[in-house]
Amino acid sequence: MSVGNRDEYRRTVFDRHGPEAAQLVQTVSSLAIPIVAGALVGGALAARKGFSPALIVLSMFGGSLVFAVWWWYFVTMLSYNARTRIRAADLYAKSGMREKAELLYHVAQRLPRVASSDDIYASNRLVDLYLAWPGHETKGLRELRRLIDTYPETDVAARARAGLVNLKGQLGIAE
Repeated sequence: MSVGNRDEYRRTVFDRHGPEAAQLVQTVSSLAIPIVAGALVGGALAARKGFSPALIVLSMFGGSLVFAVWWWYFVTMLSYNARTRIRAADLYAKSGMREKAELLYHVAQRLPRVASSDDIYASNRLVDLYLAWPGHETKGLRELRRLIDTYPETDVAARARAGLVNLKGQLGIAE
C-alpha cells in the first residue's frame, strides 16, 4: 500500500488559530440565526410585495447578508471591548490564575481606541498583581514607568512617580 495524502495529518482550525479558534468557531456559528432570520424576513417582504420567485430568492440573500453583517458587528464590538477583558482579568486574578489575568490586562491595554481610564486601570491592576506574585515584583516597576511615559504631565504620572519611589524602597532598589 502506498503512502498518499490520505495518511497526512490535516491541520484543523484549532491547529491554525490556537486558543482563539474557540471564539472564532463560536462567532461563526452564532451567525446561523441571523442568516436564517434575515433570509426569512427578506423573502417574506419580497413575497408580500408580489415579487417574482427569482427576486424573492435574491431578497433572501440580501436579507441574510444584512442581518449577518449587523450581527457580526454587534458581536465583535462586544467581544473586543477593553472593559470586558479587564473584568475577566479581574476574575482570573481573584481566583489565583495570574498568568491569564496578566495576559488579559495586557491585551486590553493594546486594543485600538482603548480609553485612557481603562488603560490606567489595567496598569494599576497589573502593578497589584505583580506585587502579590512572588518573583514578579519588579514587573510592577515597568508598569509604573509605562504610565509615566504614556501620561506625562498628568496626575496619573505624578502618582506613578510616587508609587515608583515607594516600590523601589520596598524592593530595596537604589535610585
